[in-house]
Parts: sequence; C-alpha cells; structure tokens
Amino acid sequence: MEKDAENDKKCTLDTLLEDKSNVTYAGNEDLFLSIKGNILNSISSDTVEWRRSYSRPVKSVRLKVSFVPFSADNLFSCTHENLIKQPVFHVYINECADMDAYKLSLKDDIDSWLKVLNQHNIQDWMIVLVDTYDSKKASKIIPRTTVLDKIRNDFAIKHGDRCLSVLNPTKFESRSAESWRGFISRIQHFLLVAYDRQLINFQEIIREQRECRNKKNWSF
Repeated sequence: MEKDAENDKKCTLDTLLEDKSNVTYAGNEDLFLSIKGNILNSISSDTVEWRRSYSRPVKSVRLKVSFVPFSADNLFSCTHENLIKQPVFHVYINECADMDAYKLSLKDDIDSWLKVLNQHNIQDWMIVLVDTYDSKKASKIIPRTTVLDKIRNDFAIKHGDRCLSVLNPTKFESRSAESWRGFISRIQHFLLVAYDRQLINFQEIIREQRECRNKKNWSF
C-alpha cells in the first residue's frame, strides 16, 4: 500500500510537470517567432531548483511552457482562483539600439503593455532587448546611456533585473552563448517566482473560503 501511494504521488507530480503553462509574448512578433524555438528548447533542456516559500523543501523541476500572443482579454487578476487558464508570465521582446527610435515609438508601446498588466495587478513580467552583434560597430565607443538603461529608468527603477538584453542566437550563435545562458536562467527564475506567487494567492483564496464554511448556503 505504501509503495502504491508513493507511485500515485509520483504519477501526480509527473502529470503536473507535463502540463505546459501559458506565457504571453508582446512586442516584435516576427522577431520573437524567429527565436521562439530556441527559447522553448533551452527552458526545458535542464531541471532547475525551485526554492519555494515558507521553508518548503527544494524541488528539482523541468519547466515547460507554451507561448501565446498577449491579449488583455485573456488576462486575469493575480488573485484569480483559476490557476490553469490564466497566463503565468508575460514577456515583451523587441530590438532597438537607437535612442531616438526608442523615444518615438518603443517607449509608448512598452508603457501601454505595462499599464494593462498593472490594471490586472500582474507583477510577473520581463522586457528583453534582442541585439544583433555587428563587428563593424563593436570597436566603437559604447554610448553612456543605452536603450536598455533608459528602459530600466523609465519602467523598472526597482526591478532592473526584469529588463535585459540578449544577443540573437540565430545570427551569431557562438558569440551569443553566454548572454543566452544568462537570459534563459533569468526567465527560468522569474517563472518559478511567478508559480510561487500564484500558489500563495491560491492558498489565500482557499483559506478565505474555509473561513466562510459556517455561513448559510456556503458552497466550496
């Protein structure tokens, strides 16, 4: 009986890990789709440690996600009780090395995206600038303020680690390896933070429901 219980528990965990969580993408769709395969393969290639809250045991998990286009109609509040349907994480991806181009259009686009997330009290997001390495420009003096710096100053003063740049792996695979590993590690970390946040919110909903169990017509 004990062995059967352990097998049932393992099957349940394996089934849960097979389910793919929805992650939305916004920004430059063509750019994102060109590197989507690389992201999916890299995220699920290795197990990662999930250090959960409240001193719960550390688990090794393999993350599996499904990317869907960003849409305000498909968003739920972070306190919504349905953990399956709602997207767990949100990524904005674009490419822009010119400060004038950033001020002209990219800044407003990011601002509109973040406002929608804030309206739903969603904190789990990431902004990624994809760079294409240019050997002709590599030797030039790096500008004092980059587009990435401006994005952090404009939108993520307290959360600068949620904004980063990565070299395009489809253009310069050998040169992009290090920055790509950093990007994948960061997105894996934020995915687990998002999972943990949603589980904590779900537990709060369960506790609130439990406190109402003595009320007339209560139904769990």
